[in-house]
Formats: sequence, structure tokens, C-alpha cells
Amino acid sequence: MSPPTENTCLYRQRLILLLPILLAALCTAPAIQAHSEPLSLSETQHEYSLLNTAEYLEDPSNSLIIEQLLAQPDKHPWRPVKGTSWSFGLSDSTYWLHFDLIAKGNRSHHHFLEVHYPLLDELDLYVTRNGHVLESKHAGDSLPFKDRPLDFRNFLFKPALPPGEKVSIYLRAKSEGAMLLPLILWHEGEFYQHEQKELLTHGIYFGILLVFAVYNLMLFFFNRERAFLYYTFYIISFGLFHASLFGLGYQYIWPNSPQFQYYSVPLFMFVALFMALRFAHHFLQLPQTCPTGVYLLRLLTLLPLLLLAALPFVAYSTIIHVGLPVILASAAVLIIISAIVWFRTRGQAGYFFFAWFIFLLAVIASTSDKLGWSGLGMVADRMLQLGLALQVIILSLALARRMQLERDTRIEAQQQTQEELSEQVKERTEELEEANRRLDAMSRTDGLTGLKNRRLFDEELEKQFRDARRNHTQLSLAMLDIDHFKRLNDKHGHLVGDDFLRLISAVIAAEVKRPMDTACRYGGEEFGIILPDTPREGVAAIAECIRSGVEAIRHKVGDEHVPVTISIGTSTLTPSQEDKPADIIVLADKALYQAKSEGRNRVVSC
Repeated sequence: MSPPTENTCLYRQRLILLLPILLAALCTAPAIQAHSEPLSLSETQHEYSLLNTAEYLEDPSNSLIIEQLLAQPDKHPWRPVKGTSWSFGLSDSTYWLHFDLIAKGNRSHHHFLEVHYPLLDELDLYVTRNGHVLESKHAGDSLPFKDRPLDFRNFLFKPALPPGEKVSIYLRAKSEGAMLLPLILWHEGEFYQHEQKELLTHGIYFGILLVFAVYNLMLFFFNRERAFLYYTFYIISFGLFHASLFGLGYQYIWPNSPQFQYYSVPLFMFVALFMALRFAHHFLQLPQTCPTGVYLLRLLTLLPLLLLAALPFVAYSTIIHVGLPVILASAAVLIIISAIVWFRTRGQAGYFFFAWFIFLLAVIASTSDKLGWSGLGMVADRMLQLGLALQVIILSLALARRMQLERDTRIEAQQQTQEELSEQVKERTEELEEANRRLDAMSRTDGLTGLKNRRLFDEELEKQFRDARRNHTQLSLAMLDIDHFKRLNDKHGHLVGDDFLRLISAVIAAEVKRPMDTACRYGGEEFGIILPDTPREGVAAIAECIRSGVEAIRHKVGDEHVPVTISIGTSTLTPSQEDKPADIIVLADKALYQAKSEGRNRVVSC
């Protein structure tokens, strides 16, 4: 190898001297960022993307103010926004955005600057020129909605843009949730046209949710199946979650409550998760199809309840950090359980599986964007809307399909039963007639007391009243009511109350001896006794025997003897053509009320 020449040695010496300088430059390169070229505004272009124009600055100390940025513009490490796609994830830092504008022409330009994310706690706009602040506006959902510069669901500003002059726009943002700062600069006319399309899209979306919520609520009232009720509340709570996420809730529903706006997104998110888990339990019929899933879903159901209880006491960022994994894990578990049930039953669980699979993909897309992983921007919100709309439609169809299958099953069972009954009628007519007679007797007997029931009371009173009117004979009626029965039930319990009903019924049955007389349980603690061809003195004597017999009851509850008494009102009537069966009941009730008002435990005749 030939020895190095003098020029080669000199070159090596210069290279060695330049290495430290090159290394220092490489290390400090991220912190030195020349400002982007100003964006030129023309009267012909109606919408501007600021992604390639704007720069951002992270302030971990949360202490920078606009005057510091204007006084030392090159001191701070501004970076291009393009690589972030406006999403900075969950961060405790304050973020600044900066871009320059030049309005061409001689006329003033009317443009709107929209921050297309309504969940920022603090948002300040500064319009500067030559290092001086020309205009400042303050917004954020920590302020009442009426304090916004413009009445709009997202943050909307109308900066002053002098024609032909360069202005610098600075935005300062601080939020405990996701830090998204998607900027769009609109020409005023184009903004209004775009807003009409946006409102139409939101109207269709929330209209779908409303229609299916009402539809499922009506189905619940129709068949009283709790799956429909939980699903209705799931749709409503997720609709309110989206209303919060899109700023519509703060604009139209709770505009004067920044505190509720602060909690609205996690609140409705966790309520929707709770309703989804309860709906899955009933829709998939887990106790029969997957018993292990019952315990798993019960455990998962506790998580949104705990997160809801923790909302006032835990930092918002902590709730979001914990809540998002819980939602994703819950959706994944529901997909796995529905797949197992589908494999076992081959039923409507397939609808559930695909609905939640689509929704999980939408939730993953939205979550990754909020955390700054995907950079999907507004597309993620559209995916979440579409995912929920498809889920609502698929699950509503599944519920309707299940209801149809259950109806078909019932109809088939009824037809099969009718055929079997027809065969049994042909083969054993006499046995069925005897069974019908027994059933008829049972339908006229009170199961607890053994007395006749209210149905037979009405039929017998009508018959005896008609006979007495035709034969011009007296008809007597006694109405009996146990004194302070509710107090007895409240003190000793309904089982003890049932014992007293049976004991008193036995006393009544012992005194009503004639075959033509009818003793019935009228309802609750009331009894009625129909006594045909019985004078006033006769019914009063029977009533007094019953009253004294009841008073003589000695029933022991534990170590305590519990007394019981009864009040009785009697009435006697020789019915005329104008009289009705209700008249004799009214008279007996009047006497009964008089017995109660005079101190109870007595007989009053009317």
C-alpha cells in the first residue's frame, strides 16, 4: 500500500475536526425547525387542509404563554403536524399549533377555522401580525356553551384576515382526554353547504337509533322480555354517548352544564357497556347455553358500575386509560361467548357474533385514533357511527327473528296439543268430562281457604236475587272484614296472615250449615255469605256467632298469642223489579263501614 499524500492527511484532519460539529447538528436537528411557508388564501378555493402547513409545539410544563412565543419564535422546538395527523394521544401537556396565512386580493376574506373535535377542555385562538396579538378568542368545553365565540357543536372561529397581509395563527389546547386538533379552514359559503350535509348525516344516524330504540321498547311492552328493554337502553345510552362525542349533546341538551359535559362521554360509555352486558346475558340465554359465561359476565358487569362510581373521585385521564381497555376486553369476551353459544345452538347467536365483531373493529379504529396510533381522523368517527348502526340493525333483526321463531314454536306446540286433545276426546270422552267437572269446581273454590271464590259469589248472588224477586222472599247478605289485617301481616308476616284466613274460614264454614247458603272469600281479607229466605234477625244471629267464634280463636305465633277480630255488616232485602244485586251489596258494605267506624269487632245490620 502506498503512503498517504500530504493532501490526504490534510483531508483527514479536517474531517476529524468536523465530526463533533456534525454530531451536534444531528442531535439538535429535531429541535430546529424552520417555519412552514404561509398559506395563500384565494377567493376561488373554498376549503384548505392545514396538515402540511401547520406546526405543533408540546409544552410539558403547561406554562408557555403567547407573549413568550412571540418574543422568542426560534427558541421553541416546532415540529410539522403531518406525521401526527392531528392526533397526539392521551397527554397531560399543553399543545400549541401555528400556521401563517396571506389573504390575496384587495377585499376582506370571510373564513371559518374549525377544530373538528369538541371535547377539548381549553382552546385559545390568537391572531398575530408582526409579533403583536390582533385578536384572541377563548373556548373549550370547560366553559358554558354560550361563551363560545360562535354557536356551533365543534370549536369554530372567524379570524380577522386583512387583505394582502401575512398573519400568524396560534392555537393553544389543553385537555385531560384525547388530544385531537383536526383543523379545517373553510370559506364561509362552503362551510354552510358542508354543514347541511353533516346535519343530514347526523339526522339519519340518530334517526336510525331512535327508530330502533322505539321499536325494541314496543317489543318489550308486547312480550315483557327483558332483553328488549336492556337493548333499548343500550341504544339510547350509546346514542347519547355519540351526541357527547360529536358536541351535539353540549349544544342542544345540556348547554349550561360544563360539569356534566366533563363526565358525559365516560358516563354514557359505561352505561352503554353495562346495558350491553345485561342484554347479552338475556339474549344469549346463558344459563341454558353457556353457564360459565354467566359468571364471567357478572364479573364484567361490575367493572362499568365501579367505573361509574369512581367518576367523581378519579382523574378523567385515569378513567379513560382504564375504561378503554375494559370496553375492548368486554367486547372481545362477548364475541368469544357468542361464538361458543353459536357453535352449540346454531341459533340467533350468529347474529350477535357478527354484530359485535363489526362493532369491535369500529371501536378499535376509533380508540387507536384517539390514542394517536392510526391517524384516521374523522374517518374513525364515521367508522364508529357505521359500526353501531350496523350492530343496532343486525341485533334488532336477530331479536325480531327470535320472537318469530318463539311464536312459531308456540303455534306448533298449540297445534300439537290440539291434535293430542282431539285424540284423547275421541278415546276418553267420559274421563275428560269428569276432569272438566273437577276443573269447574276448582275454578269456583278459593285455594287458600277452601271457601267458594268471588266468581261463584257473583253467580250465586245473581241466581238467588232472581229467585227471591220471583218468589217474593227475603234475601240476606253478610259482608265480613278481618280487623287490622294489614297490621297483622306487616308485624307477623304473610304466612301467619294465611293461617288466620284459614282459621276464620273454618269458623265461617261451621256456622253456614244450610245447603242453600253460600260462604265465599270475597277478596283479600273480606268474606261474603249469601243467605236465601233468611230474615234480618236470622242473619244477625249467624253473624254474631261467627264474630264470637273468631274472637275466641287462640292462635300462637312463637311464644305470643295473637288475637284477631272481625267486623260484619248485614243487609236484608225483598227484591222488587227495580232492585239490582248490587243494591244489597251496597247496603251490606254500608253496615260494614258503620261497624268499623263504631270500633270494629261487632255486627251492624242494615
